[in-house]
Amino acid sequence: MKLDDRVARAVAALVGASLRHARLVVALFAALTLAAGWVTVTRFELNSDVTQLFPQDLPWRLNERAMDVAFPDRIDVIAVVIDAPSGAAASRTAEALAQALRAQPQIFRNVRRPDAGTFFEQHAALFLSLDEVRDLTERLIEAQPLLGSLAADPSLRGVAELLRSAMEGVARGEASLSQLASPMVAFSAAAEAALAGRVAEPDWNLMMTGRAASALETRRFVLAQPVLDFSELEAGHSATEAIRAAAAALARPGITIRITGNIPMADEEFATLAEGAVENVVLSLGLTVLLLWMALRSWRLIWPLMVLVVAGLAWTAAFGVLAVGHFNPLSIAFAVLFIGLGVDFGIQYSVQYRAERQAAGALAPALLAAARVAGPGMTLAAMACTLSFFAFIPTDY
Repeated sequence: MKLDDRVARAVAALVGASLRHARLVVALFAALTLAAGWVTVTRFELNSDVTQLFPQDLPWRLNERAMDVAFPDRIDVIAVVIDAPSGAAASRTAEALAQALRAQPQIFRNVRRPDAGTFFEQHAALFLSLDEVRDLTERLIEAQPLLGSLAADPSLRGVAELLRSAMEGVARGEASLSQLASPMVAFSAAAEAALAGRVAEPDWNLMMTGRAASALETRRFVLAQPVLDFSELEAGHSATEAIRAAAAALARPGITIRITGNIPMADEEFATLAEGAVENVVLSLGLTVLLLWMALRSWRLIWPLMVLVVAGLAWTAAFGVLAVGHFNPLSIAFAVLFIGLGVDFGIQYSVQYRAERQAAGALAPALLAAARVAGPGMTLAAMACTLSFFAFIPTDY
């Protein structure tokens, strides 16, 4: 006897046994589906760490891990970018934000400001060109009397005394009005803001350099390394929300706080994937029903197929939980793929059944005949799909 004949007889025997014990088969089917659903719901685990999708002993992965050990500050970083009207305002906002994040060690394991610290406070001029350093030094020397007066009395009275002394110097010919233009413009902007009920500190950059600050000069950074929770699809969601909350508390007119980095971008990608997962499954089921209606034109054939597809999802998810232990981001795409494969088998058997029903007339003979004709091909296809997916189990995927 040929292999096809043996497979056809085996499938027909299975269909025949199901027909003879229809109630028992339905009861077992319902019980297994409920059990699979319970296993999936109670034991579902997710590992959203995409680095675990690859074997950890690959050469490039070993090099990457060595780099992470050597430079731990460069991995899993959320970069917060602060733009403000002045460099001083940006620095104050960045420091306040950094302090707020450091107060949450359960969410952030490290928070630092790469553009701040003792070195930059004392040696920032090393990053300027020689001409810029020379010009800045000359301006500081010229402004030394002004700075000394403000340092001695940093109040409104001190500012008034400073302006009086400056105008006396102009009257004596020791200074010109053009030399005082930058300080006057800076102080006038602060005074106008005060009259309008706002606080706007003088632009010290304008006073010292004679030019308005560029965007880079009024921008500061805060780098935060969060405690990632890979059991959630968005591993850094808690950290991102904490940063947004702290930024909202520091919101001021003219100050912009933005978030970037590999962690927020990965979370956004996974969030988009998760947001579309339910819609994709529902759309796939809807299109499947439409396709089945076009092919079968019978709700008595369509609804059992849809029940089998949904139950198959539950069975397969439970098998994945028991066999692998956890799912990864790639698993989300499986539901749509399963629906397409599952309904394909159902259409093949249902179409063959309808053809046999017209010839045999009765239900049972038509089902048995369909099993004998379509059974070998469907069995071979099912085994091929099964072995193809089982091939992933020994891998890191």
